[in-house]
Amino acid sequence: MSAFIVSRKTIDHLVTALDTYVPYPCPSDNPTRRGQILWDENIASVAHRYQDDDPAHLPGPIGETFTYTYAAPTRTLTPLEVYGLVNCYTYQSCEHPGWEDSRAYAYMRDLETALEFTLGKTREQIRALPDYDWPYDLDDDVQPPPPAPPDTRPTRYVSLTDTAKHLRGALKLAYPSVKFSVRSKSYSGGSSIAVFWTDGPIRSDVEKIVKPFSGARFDGLTDCKLAHTSEYQGEKVRWGTDHVFTSRSLSADFLRKVAVKVAATYNVPILEVRENVYEPSFAESGPLVPGTGHMHYGHDACVRDVIMHTAYATSALDKPRVRRIAIARQIA
Repeated sequence: MSAFIVSRKTIDHLVTALDTYVPYPCPSDNPTRRGQILWDENIASVAHRYQDDDPAHLPGPIGETFTYTYAAPTRTLTPLEVYGLVNCYTYQSCEHPGWEDSRAYAYMRDLETALEFTLGKTREQIRALPDYDWPYDLDDDVQPPPPAPPDTRPTRYVSLTDTAKHLRGALKLAYPSVKFSVRSKSYSGGSSIAVFWTDGPIRSDVEKIVKPFSGARFDGLTDCKLAHTSEYQGEKVRWGTDHVFTSRSLSADFLRKVAVKVAATYNVPILEVRENVYEPSFAESGPLVPGTGHMHYGHDACVRDVIMHTAYATSALDKPRVRRIAIARQIA
């Protein structure tokens, strides 16, 4: 099995736990001495496990001197957290033959017994607790933030029609000059909203606004649809649509502007853009453009593909910055 040298903070907490849960009245056995004993035993175990490695490159803290001086932790661990830390240290320190005869082993055995008495549970019962976690190492002494209080607000269901109205309003506030087509659809497996527009902002900017109005997501691991709630305008809501899809079209006029820009940037001919019934097209594909492999699966792209790639990545708005607006936020 693998092993690593534990951090200085881990030793600090173990020494503190020994003073807290196990009485050691011997004056010569002070906290600094106990910490050095623990660390030396851990280092000896890792060195035995990785005998072919340079001692300076054993797995563990980088740039550490491994000369220990006790420092009282600023964070207080629970008995269950200390129990996990004991198991972590033991797991990393039991690799060499002298482990069970060492003082460090006696320390951990006494501490583990004291913690089991404090928790009122056996080793098997403690390890079966949902909050028990090991092996882990402490590399800082920061108190984790307290858990957020449960959200007891009632959840308001927003119908598919009303969800589409809120979505339209958000788009109107963000891009008042752009005409969006918002279409909602219900079907046996759920519902969805599709957003269409021509030119205007790039797709990723629009998705930042409309995607939070989705009421579900697809979990690829379980192959299932998972519903979730959101926060919107101070309320806890469940949107009436499962998914929101986006589709951006490009006009011939905008493509002509991009074609001129691409021609000047890459020193290639300006391609003719033709008007068609459904979408614009090009009179030709044009030559390959060196240095555009990232646009076309690692190969140099033709002028037509460079124009399309550039157009979809470029906003057609004079001021592409999005207004600051309140949008939905997924919370559960």
